[in-house]
Order: sequence, then structure tokens, then C-alpha cells
Amino acid sequence: MTFWEYGRLEADEVSGTWKLAWHGPGSVAAEGCNDDVAALNLAGAQGWELAGLAQSTAGYTTRYTFKRPRADGQSQTGQGRKPALASESVVRVRQFAQCTDSLAELIREFSTLIKTTTAQMRSGPSRTEIQAINTRLAANISGLIDRYAAQVSTHNRLALQVSDDIRARLVLLAATSDPSQADESAVRYLQSVKRLAGSWQSGLDQVQLFSSSLETLKARSPALAEQVDRLRAEIAKMSTTRELVEQWLRDLDDIG
Repeated sequence: MTFWEYGRLEADEVSGTWKLAWHGPGSVAAEGCNDDVAALNLAGAQGWELAGLAQSTAGYTTRYTFKRPRADGQSQTGQGRKPALASESVVRVRQFAQCTDSLAELIREFSTLIKTTTAQMRSGPSRTEIQAINTRLAANISGLIDRYAAQVSTHNRLALQVSDDIRARLVLLAATSDPSQADESAVRYLQSVKRLAGSWQSGLDQVQLFSSSLETLKARSPALAEQVDRLRAEIAKMSTTRELVEQWLRDLDDIG
């Protein structure tokens, strides 16, 4: 049996300037290359074979996955052991799920706050009372937005890491010609992500619906326009994660 080692080249091109980075065994001095083609040729000269590629949703960064036979003939993860990244990958999926739940809870807090405030407004408050209600609402929303922004940043970072974990395992399975020899831990990992991804997608749909409803709040309370715009800007940052989850579902369609 051939044992493989894997590496990844990240190529980021913005306004004609290339940023290249190699992650994996060996030393592919991609940083010294003028563009991704030169880096690909350098990797090929060192015995690396292109096994897959993926482009970020922003359209700038391309990740090239490579493999080559190990010189020592041993599994990259060690004979008789689970892959070195297995436990870390599972932890990342768990953290991503917890972060998704936290974001959903914050959305519920927003919704409750807005419903309570709407009920107060309908009770016929005086102009002074309306000012006080709006002041309290603005302060509460501002605090929630700060918490939400921190969670969104963590959520997006974990989504990118989970995507890398998924691709590494798909490449591993693709390199196995005999399905009966497939890495069971890789299959179980992908199956668990597939089961969870559907609920994550549903949660992200709910966040999008909530974002649309904020326009009504903005129209009713112009004084809250700045906070509403801040919140919608943070929700918009989740579009990358949304696209990644949709990609996971497509990539894992054939995983039982």
C-alpha cells in the first residue's frame, strides 16, 4: 500500500500582487515565487502531485492541495493510529456548533428586546417616555451587537478551519482506490459534519430573515438607524460561512 503525505499551497492575488504560503511537510519556498504558476511548478519539481483545489468565496485566495508518496513508506498519521488532526477536527466542529447555537441565542435576545419595546410603544407613552424607551433600547442593542460581532468573527474563523478539515479528508478518501481500505475515522467525521450541516444551514436562514426584519425597526425608530446598520453589517459578514456550509452539503452529498 502506498502511504501519502499532504501539503497545501495558499495563493492570494489582490490587485496584481501575489501572497503565497506553503503549509505541509518539506520546504516549498512559495514566498519567493512571482505567482501561483511558479509555485505550482516548484512543488511539482519536488515530487508533489496536485490532488485538489478550492477557491474562497471572496474570489481571491486559492488553496491547492498536494500529495506525494512518503519516502519512509509510513502513513503520515502513523501506523495503527488515528489521524493526528482527528481529535482537533472534532473539537473544531463542536466549537462551531456551539458558536452557531450562541448566535441563535443572541438573535432570540434581539427579537425579545424588540418585541418588548414594540409593546411599550403601543401602550401610548408620552414623548418623554418614548425618548427614555429609545435610549434604553439603543444601549441594550449596542451591547448585544458587540457580543454578536465577537461571535461572528469566531464563527467565520472556525468555518474556514472546518472547510480545510473537510477537504483534507475528501482528498484522503479520493486517494484510496479500494473503498474497503478507506480511513474509517475520516468517513465518520464527514458523516457527522453532513448530519449537522443541514441544521446549521437552517439556522443561517433564520438569521437572514431576522436581518430583513430589521428594516421595519429602523423605519419605526430612526434614532436606532446607526445600531440597526451596525447589526446588519455584522450579519452580512456571515455570508461567507453561509456559502461554506452550502458547499459542505454539496461536497458531502455522496457521503453516506
